[in-house]
This record gives sequence, structure tokens and C-alpha cells, in this order.
Amino acid sequence: RASSVVVSGTPVYRPWGQFQTSKGPLVFEPSRALDFELEVGMVIGPGNTHGRRISLEEADRHIFGYVLLNDWSARDIQGMEMQPLGPFLGK
Repeated sequence: RASSVVVSGTPVYRPWGQFQTSKGPLVFEPSRALDFELEVGMVIGPGNTHGRRISLEEADRHIFGYVLLNDWSARDIQGMEMQPLGPFLGK
């Protein structure tokens, strides 16, 4: 499955994939269960030495900024792919 980060105003295309309908047969067509969520992301830096933890007291010095993200998921296609691929690769 592909992921993209695009600027505001970019059209969202309904993904096509294989999934099972409620009547039973497998179909290849546009998702019928497109779901979206608003998420908050952080841009972090400057980083730390490999293996060294960043304490709570110094965490704010590692946050460069915040962004709002729309997470789009085709739940019907995701459910079909999760069976053989597992929860992390089926997204």
C-alpha cells in the first residue's frame, strides 16, 4: 500500500482494491469504506546520541513544530489485506 504526504487542496482519489462484499464474492473496485481521521504530528530534532534517552525536562527543546494531518484509510481493503500481511503491513 502506498502513502503520500501532499499539500492542502490536493484531490483525494478513492483507492481501488480487492475486498469481500457483504454478499460474499471478492470484488476489485473503489473502496466503499473510506475513513478519515485528524491527527497531530510533531517535527522533531536535533536528535540525540544513539541509545541515549531524551528526558522529559529536555523534550521541549527537541520539538521543532506541530502539523495537522488527515489520515485516510480504506477500511474494507485494509481488512482484506490484514489477513495475510498482519496489522502493520495491511495499512
